[in-house]
Amino acid sequence: MFRAEVKVDLEDSGLAFAVYRSLIPEAVDPPSNKVKVAVSLESTILKFYFSADSLSSLRAAINSYLRWVMVAVESLRKPFK
Repeated sequence: MFRAEVKVDLEDSGLAFAVYRSLIPEAVDPPSNKVKVAVSLESTILKFYFSADSLSSLRAAINSYLRWVMVAVESLRKPFK
């Protein structure tokens, strides 16, 4: 079993909460059973706990979640026109 813990400090509690809420559905009902993910929020810090049977599955999950964080942050910071 491969495991990883990733912390992302978004430096804004409102932004962190919005990103956290957007990621909960993915963690609760994942598209694959190869990886288990838990997400928590402490002030401005998102914490991800990953476990997987293979290193490649672990890496793919970490990349996906970090990409989703990036997309959510970018979309929330852009002004509406």
